[in-house]
Amino acid sequence: MQHALSRTVHHAVQSPTHSFQKAQQRPMAQINEQKGSSRPSLSRICLGTMFFGAATQENAAHSLLNLAAERGVNCFDTAEMYPVPQSAVHQGRSEIVFGNWLQEQRREDIIVAAKVTGPGQMPWIRAGPASLSAKDIHEALEGSLKRLQTDYIDIYQLHWPDRYVPMFGEVDFRPENAYSSVPIEEQMQALSRAVTAGKAGLLASPKSPSFKTRTACCAEPLTAAWLRCAMRKTLGCWPIVLLQWACSL
Repeated sequence: MQHALSRTVHHAVQSPTHSFQKAQQRPMAQINEQKGSSRPSLSRICLGTMFFGAATQENAAHSLLNLAAERGVNCFDTAEMYPVPQSAVHQGRSEIVFGNWLQEQRREDIIVAAKVTGPGQMPWIRAGPASLSAKDIHEALEGSLKRLQTDYIDIYQLHWPDRYVPMFGEVDFRPENAYSSVPIEEQMQALSRAVTAGKAGLLASPKSPSFKTRTACCAEPLTAAWLRCAMRKTLGCWPIVLLQWACSL
């Protein structure tokens, strides 16, 4: 769930003759019809919000959101650490800006994706955060729900894992950077409690290599169907159903 559409849509707003406008004359294709389900189908494009509340001010952000929604986009991605560049002054503003827009929409028509921040160097977010513990996940979720002004998040994600993995442009795995982390079992149980409480829908783990995700279960090769079954069987948890690998960015 990345943010290329933000730049494209913004250019379309500035230049009505842009070629993107012609392509946008029909709704975005849907990739999941969800027959027999009350859950809306997921649009092929998800609009990211990581500049909202800083580089992109609220009025401009709402214009982008309106244009995307008019063109059939119904999935919008945000995170507690947004906007970027991250700072203590602006942290959470992206969720606030998007949440204000969300109040003007039919909530059941919108798929909201949000993310809990992994360990890092942002002391204004739970002292770093220092870890991705059950307590961190609970506090992050409650904060996002408040800023988004909603009582549930459709897709809740671990922004990045609580362990060393090559990410944000890093290619090679460096064993010397490995560190002890919160067990994935604790994280999955915390996420599952959120689902059971009705505060989260689907679970996702961006920037999480499959070989690490599967170690919580067993050493079998990873497939989407296997992961859903294995997570439930081994941990008694709701499964992770969405992954995002660096090769897709």
